[in-house]
Amino acid sequence: ALVDFYCELGDVYMADYPKFDPERHLTKDVVRRAVIPGSAGRKGVGDVVTSRSCAYSSKMMNDSITYPLKMVTHTWGALFRDLVAIVVTDALGEREFKPFGQLLDRNPAALKEMLQFSGMSQTRYWICAFSVCQHASICGGNPHGDRDSVSGEVHGICDCGLPKAFNSTEPLHPQKQESISCEINKFSDMMKFVAANDSMFEQVIAVDSSFSIFSRAWCIAELAEAHQMHMRQNLVVPSQADLQEHGDTLRHIRVEDMEATRPADKEMILAGIKDKGAFNASMQALLTGKDGLLDAFNQSLDTLETLKVVGRIARQRRVSELLS
Repeated sequence: ALVDFYCELGDVYMADYPKFDPERHLTKDVVRRAVIPGSAGRKGVGDVVTSRSCAYSSKMMNDSITYPLKMVTHTWGALFRDLVAIVVTDALGEREFKPFGQLLDRNPAALKEMLQFSGMSQTRYWICAFSVCQHASICGGNPHGDRDSVSGEVHGICDCGLPKAFNSTEPLHPQKQESISCEINKFSDMMKFVAANDSMFEQVIAVDSSFSIFSRAWCIAELAEAHQMHMRQNLVVPSQADLQEHGDTLRHIRVEDMEATRPADKEMILAGIKDKGAFNASMQALLTGKDGLLDAFNQSLDTLETLKVVGRIARQRRVSELLS
C-alpha cells in the first residue's frame, strides 16, 4: 500500500503545481498535501461531514483493526522518498536504501515484484505520518508558516472541523499532567502496548540521507524507549560508507542539542530526563558503543546465513541491472 501511495503522488494528490518531486519534497510536504487531504471527511449538503476524517492508515487498511509488526522512527524533515525506500529496504531484509530509492522512481514495478517474491509485501508498519490522525491535531493550523519545499508557498490548512487535542488539552492525566485525548503524546504508550502483546515487535530506525534523525528530540526519545523495552532495533541507512562518515557525530550526541517543531514537545521530553548526562552517555553507548547499533549493523552485513547472503547478492545484482 505504501509503494502504491508513493507511485500515485504525482498523479493523484500532488498533481497540481508544484507536482511531487522525489528529489525535493519532504515528508512534511506530503503530509500537508496528500495525507491530510486524502483522509479528510468529505462535505455534503450544508457542510455536514458525511464521512469521518481519520488517520490515513485507516484508509489504507480499509478500517480493519490490526497490530503493526514494526514501527518506523523517522523525521518529517527528510525526503519522503527516503522514508518509503527505507521501509521497502527493511521489508526486503536489507540495510542500505540508496539503490532501492533509485528503483522507486525508475522501476517501481520491479520493486513490487521483489516484495511479492520475498513474501514481505504485506508487512505492517506503524508510521506516525500515516498512523496518527492528523485531523485531531495539526491539520487546522500552520503556526510556523511551513512552506512547500519546491514552490515556497505556505501550506494550506484543513477545514474538516474535527476537534483538536494537543499536549495541554484538557482533561489532563492526574500524574503526568498531559492531555488524555491527544494522540501525539502517546508514542511511548503505543510502543509499550504493542510490545506487551507481541514480543517480536521491532523498531526500524530510518536514517535519512542527511542523518537529521539524530537531531530530532522525538526520534531520540523513541530510540531510548525502545532500547529500555529491549525491542529489536534495526538501522536502515543510505549506505555503510555514509554511516561511517557520520560516526564521530553520533559519538558526541546530546539530548540538549535536539530540536522539535513544537518547543513544548522538547520541554516535555527534557523534563522527563532527570539525569541528562547519564542519558547522553547511554545514547552514545547505544549508538556507537561495543555491541551498539552501529556494531550490530556492521555485523548484520558480515554474518548473515549463507543462503541469505546468496539471496542478497542475487537481489543486489538484479537492482544494479535494473538501474544500469
